Amino acid sequence: SDEIIISSSRQASTGPKEDPKTGESFMDLFFSERDKKGKWSTPQPLNNTVNTPSTEGVVCFDKDFGVMYYTFCEFNKDDRMACDILKSKRQGINYTAPEPLHLIDRPADDTSMVGHPCLTPDDKFLLFASDMPGGRGGKDIWYVTYDKKSDSWSAPKNLGSPVNTSGYEMFPWVADDGHLYFASNSHPGLGGLDVFKAEKTGDMTFGAPANMGYPINSSSDDFALSLEKGNKAAAFSGFFTSNRPGVKGKDAIYYFTMPPLEFSLIGTAFDQETGTPLAGCQVVVKGSDGADYKLTTDGNGGFSLDKTKILPNVNYTVDVQKEKYIGTGDKFSTVGLKESTNFAREYFLLPIIQEREYKMPLVLYPYDQTFLLVNDTVYSADSL
Repeated sequence: SDEIIISSSRQASTGPKEDPKTGESFMDLFFSERDKKGKWSTPQPLNNTVNTPSTEGVVCFDKDFGVMYYTFCEFNKDDRMACDILKSKRQGINYTAPEPLHLIDRPADDTSMVGHPCLTPDDKFLLFASDMPGGRGGKDIWYVTYDKKSDSWSAPKNLGSPVNTSGYEMFPWVADDGHLYFASNSHPGLGGLDVFKAEKTGDMTFGAPANMGYPINSSSDDFALSLEKGNKAAAFSGFFTSNRPGVKGKDAIYYFTMPPLEFSLIGTAFDQETGTPLAGCQVVVKGSDGADYKLTTDGNGGFSLDKTKILPNVNYTVDVQKEKYIGTGDKFSTVGLKESTNFAREYFLLPIIQEREYKMPLVLYPYDQTFLLVNDTVYSADSL
């Protein structure tokens, strides 16, 4: 089964007090499992080495799912304290006592917030959100680099432009392809926090952020997007959080899925002289993935290959032949296409009229050579 870790202020959370900022219980971490039918179990709290009467928030794991990093915001005498990132090792369904990452020198800075941890797929970089000094304003996305030899993290470095702005950039998440997803209320959006994607251009460098658009984004706050792995039925799927109307409570987790890209080919062969459809043409469609389809045009001159034959990220060639006709064909490609496409093609075959003299262009080669002859009297490359 699949498992998800969520932060929630539901009644099962630890501690009787209310968060003065949200008016709800302090948040704890819960886990839920998804069975083979896609149904999620009732969320259960993590063990009390992690959950406390204070708030535990956004979670990420290393690539082996052996270490959990999460946001911890301590409350002391009803006063909100600064948030930090803690780590805890997984032991079966339980977790060890957490340890702080010490990303900020707390004796010197007891107010800056640090949270929303996210590891890159290679565990080399840890991204997080913070309002620590040195940023561009509001909350920025920062990162630290892991050093294996010393088993420690570097000093925080601001991710900089074009991701960070004078507004709020939070909830970073890095996909397996290295692209960054995050929430911002400053980049042009639909209202409140929106989810943006910034494509990777190098180690911790990213291109201009692009708004994910509707329906992931709305006029409400939309944030904390993460993609799921292993969904063969969808090209793009995952989870995000939103406070859009229509659900109980304030923030709810949403699941989204984008259907897989689908491609097809529909072709029709015609007599070039008369314009009438040509039945009985022999069609060969070959793909760069090794596909090789042999077809025959029907009574309307048509042939087709459906979505099970025309696949994403493949280059195709089409060859159309018929006895007593000069054959033709073309090429098409699904490489890099972002939208489902139906390739509609028309092929016009020139009839061969027997006992007619055809003047063929002159094609010559230099004696005992394999390249085409091009000089003042013949242009063999153009003729061919």
